[in-house]
Amino acid sequence: MDMNNEELPKDKIEQAVFDALKSEPRFELPANFADRVVAMVDAKVKQKEAQMDRWWLAAGIISILGAFIYAYASVEFKPEVGVFTFFSGYGGLVIFGLVFVIALHLVDKLLLKKSQESG
Repeated sequence: MDMNNEELPKDKIEQAVFDALKSEPRFELPANFADRVVAMVDAKVKQKEAQMDRWWLAAGIISILGAFIYAYASVEFKPEVGVFTFFSGYGGLVIFGLVFVIALHLVDKLLLKKSQESG
């Protein structure tokens, strides 16, 4: 083994590494670091909750539709009483009304979401 002037003995290298590891690194976290971490965790929790809410909503809608279909099939519903006689003649109008109200709700929700994000 050739020992050049630039090479250090192994024990001096180990000592230098251990000395460097004993001292703490010199850096400081920003003042709002903890707030940002909490905000990120909170955002992820809210996102998971919103996703779970959407699944429950979908399950509820599917269950309600299934219950209506089952009830309609098992009871043999006939629209011959009261207001149902009106609906029987204007089925297309009723469907249009439902679709229109749902569309208005969705547009309103989208517009409110955009205005809340910008404001």
